[in-house]
Amino acid sequence: MPRFVLAGEVVEGDICRGEPFLFQLAGEQAWYAGTGDVITRTEVLTGWKAARAEAVIHVERILERLPGRESDFLRAMADLPAKERTLTRISNDMGLAKATDAGPTSQRLDSVRGIIERGKPYTFRHRAVEAYLTSDWPDVPAELTSAEAASVLGASRPTLMKLVADGVLASHEVGAHHRFTHTDVADLAEIRRAARVEAFTELRELDEALEEPRPSADPR
Repeated sequence: MPRFVLAGEVVEGDICRGEPFLFQLAGEQAWYAGTGDVITRTEVLTGWKAARAEAVIHVERILERLPGRESDFLRAMADLPAKERTLTRISNDMGLAKATDAGPTSQRLDSVRGIIERGKPYTFRHRAVEAYLTSDWPDVPAELTSAEAASVLGASRPTLMKLVADGVLASHEVGAHHRFTHTDVADLAEIRRAARVEAFTELRELDEALEEPRPSADPR
C-alpha cells in the first residue's frame, strides 16, 4: 500500500484554523487532488476549493445553534480590534447597560461552548469561528504578505528578501510592502522541499555505505 506524506510547507493554520474536523476535511480533499506520494501545497489549495462549502456549513451550523444573546456577543466581539475585546467594550456594543449583564453569556461561550477564552483581552479559542466573522475565510487570499510567504517557505524574512533580491522569487510592492502570489511561493516551496529530500536521501545512502562491513583481511 502506498504511503502518502503531507509536505511540511502545506500544513498551515490559515486554512484549517486549528480545527480537527477542518484538517481532516482538507486532508481528504488534498488526497483526491494529489497525484504522487507527497501531497504538495498546491494540491492542498486545490482540494480546499472543493472543501470550502462544507467548511462554511460547519462553522455556520455552530453559530446557528447558539442562542441570540451568545450570537450577538460573538459578533460584537468580532467587530472590535483584537486588543479592545474586553467585556466592557463588548457589552457596550451589544447595547447592554453594564458589563456584568454580559457576564453569564461570556461564561457560557468560554466554559460550555469553548468558542472564546475570557481574559485581558478576550480571545477566540475557536479560530475558524473568528476567521469566519472577521475575514474572507474560507477563501484563500490570492497574495501573501512577507510574513506569510516566509512561513510557507520555512524561512526567515531576511532569507525571503534575499531570495527576492537574487531573482529566485518574484514579488511586487503594494505601498512599502512586498506581496507574493500563492503560485510562486508554492512552486518555490516544492523545489526547496524536493532539494531537501534529495539531500537527505544522499546522506542516508552515504551513511549506509559507510556502515557496510569491510571484507576481512586474508589471514594467509
